[in-house]
Formats: sequence, structure tokens, C-alpha cells
Amino acid sequence: SDSRLNLPPIVDQQLLQMSFKKAGKRLIILGLTGALLGLPASDDKKAPVNPRVFEKVELERALVAQLRTLAQENCTLVIVSSLHREVMEKALPDLPCWMIAESGACCRGPKAKVWDEDSSMLSHQGDQREWMGAVEERMVYYNKRTPGSFITKTRHTIAWHYQPNINEHGAIQAKDLLMQLWAGPLLSAPAETVVGPNFVEVRPSECSSASQLQTILNRLGIHPGRSSSTVSEDGSYSEDKPPSYIDEEAEDTGHAYDFVVCIGDFILRDEDIFQVVHQLAEQDKSPVGSIAGDRDTLEEPAPLDVALPGVDPVPMDEDEKIHLLAANPYVSPPIRPSEEAPEVEELQLDAPQQTAPEVFTITIGKRPSRANFHLVNVGDLSFTLARWVWTCHHDTPEIGRAHV
Repeated sequence: SDSRLNLPPIVDQQLLQMSFKKAGKRLIILGLTGALLGLPASDDKKAPVNPRVFEKVELERALVAQLRTLAQENCTLVIVSSLHREVMEKALPDLPCWMIAESGACCRGPKAKVWDEDSSMLSHQGDQREWMGAVEERMVYYNKRTPGSFITKTRHTIAWHYQPNINEHGAIQAKDLLMQLWAGPLLSAPAETVVGPNFVEVRPSECSSASQLQTILNRLGIHPGRSSSTVSEDGSYSEDKPPSYIDEEAEDTGHAYDFVVCIGDFILRDEDIFQVVHQLAEQDKSPVGSIAGDRDTLEEPAPLDVALPGVDPVPMDEDEKIHLLAANPYVSPPIRPSEEAPEVEELQLDAPQQTAPEVFTITIGKRPSRANFHLVNVGDLSFTLARWVWTCHHDTPEIGRAHV
């Protein structure tokens, strides 16, 4: 998929609503900070950052109720965040959704009680302890010398945040910190620096929200870029399994996701999550039913004057022949079966083929992004969610509808 940045247009709310309404099964991926949480820094990059938001996240009750309703109405929810896993648990209590926490270091299913760690990071825990301590020392040094700055830390990531409104002092300190990290503890460590609006984060090289989303999609039976294969029990791909985009529940009903949306105010490093979602639209869009053979390869019909075996031609004058051929050159003339006419086999259509879902990737605010569309602000996201909930209460999707 295209990884280039563009200035995406504002999303057509009517198109988004219609796609949601007609869908039978929906996959909704939402960012927490900057989207559902609506941090001031998401709309105003110069606003001060309160460190408490990284320790205790409180979503509005109405918003949590909306998410709960969507999760119960043929919607699979995935919430993505860089926050600590325990902060996400408290922010979304008992919400039946998938959660990706700590910038992709771990994820948890709707019914799971234990978080799944990224296997690649578990194998490098010894190396991580070495660079994590050295990085924290550098951050503490700059934290003491930068008013209003603070440090947030999870099991696998650490970040230094600064206030953007103190004479650019924080930005200058951030550059110095990066040089110290690159020349020191991160020179050969399996870790990377991520620079965002008003913060510098260090995370394991393998840590990625996009890779965790890919893991979740695989568990749901969704395999981007593979139109007719699924993962076998041994982890290998099989071409004779049902089509992609079928989750565990849908395999019993034969119904797949036909609406996928990803909305979030992700930093540029994490926008590869949009690329993963874009791949869901790359499935071959074949017609539901196709006649065996192609129009250009079909045998040309017999001349109108030639009698076919077992049938008697209906008498036609020249004007009738010309009119019939002009209407459709591949239609044979009307025939009258004789007493000895053979049985005509019924035309067989191929089995319906899975089509790609309707996919929307949406960022918050008008800025260069890998997303296809944007919302003006977090208020538009609240409006969109409320509209979807209203649709769930007033319209019943056609679960068994045919894909066209």
C-alpha cells in the first residue's frame, strides 16, 4: 500500500453513515489519546500538557456507553494507545473490546484477563533492562533542567514530555536529549527513538501498534493482502480455506466484515497502522457470480439457417434474423424442441466470492497523513459515534445480505 503522506480531504459524513448502516458486520479501530480522550494537545499543539492524564484517564460516561453499545451491535472494537496497560483497563472498565497498549508492546482480547506480550520483546528483556536504565538517567537529567517537564514509563517504553509554551526551551532540550541518546545508550541497543509533539519516547525496535493490530486481525481470521487463504493451526497459510475477513464467530454464519474504519490522532511513526488497514481493501473484487468462460472466448453460435441436432429451427424471415442479431449477437434463434431433443443442462454459476470490505482511515485534524480522510476535531468523532449508536437502535442491518 502507499506509504506517502498526503493532505486528506474531510470525510463525507453521509457516505460514512451509509456504509456503516448497510454493513452486516463492522470492525472499528479507535485511538485513545488524541481521539477518544481528546487531549488538548491534539487540537492545540501549544497547550500545556497535564501529566495526570497519563496516570488516570477518565472518559465521559456517555462515551463509554456509546462504545459499549457498538460492541454489542455486530461491531468489533479495537482501542489503540501508548498509555500503560493498567491505565487503559481503568479507562475502559469491562468494555468488550480489543486493546493495544504501551505503543504496541502488548494487547488483550475482549474476554481475556491477561495481557499478551510481544514475543520478540520477551526474548530481548535482558538487553532492554540495560538500555532502559541508561535512557532514564539521561531523561532525569533533562527533566530537572526543564520546567514543567515530566517522565512517563511503562514496562517496555519510556518518554520525556515537555511543555511547548516556554520560549521553545523544551524543544531545544529535546534536541540535546536526542543527541545524547543516539551517541550513548542507543548507539547499538535494540531500541528506537520516537519524536512526537512535545515528547521524546524510546521503545524497543520491534514495538509497534501496527504489528499488534496485525496480530489481532490474524486472530479474527482477517489476513490483509490475502484474498483466499487463512492461517492453519500450525501457523502456515492454506489456499483451500474459506476467504479472508472472516472472524471466529462469522465462520459459523458465513458472514464477513464489510465495513472497516480506523480513526485516530496517531504520531507519524504509528501511522503505519493506517497502512495495515489499507491492505484490507486490496482483496480482489470479483463478481458474486460469474459464468464459466469469458464473452471473448465463448464459441460463436451456429448460423441461424443451420438446424441444430435434435431441434427444428423456427421459420424466420430475413428481417427477423437481422433484428435478433442486432439485439444480441450471442443469442441463438428461438428453437422448438423436437420429440427427440436432448435435455439441456442447467447453467451453473460459480460460488459467490468474498469481496473486500469498505475501508475508511481517518485522522483527527487537517494535516499531512497516511490516512485517506480527516475529521476536523474530536467533536466530530463524538458526533460520528453518536450517529452510529442511533443507527444501531433504529436500523437493523441485513446480516445475511448478499455482497455486491
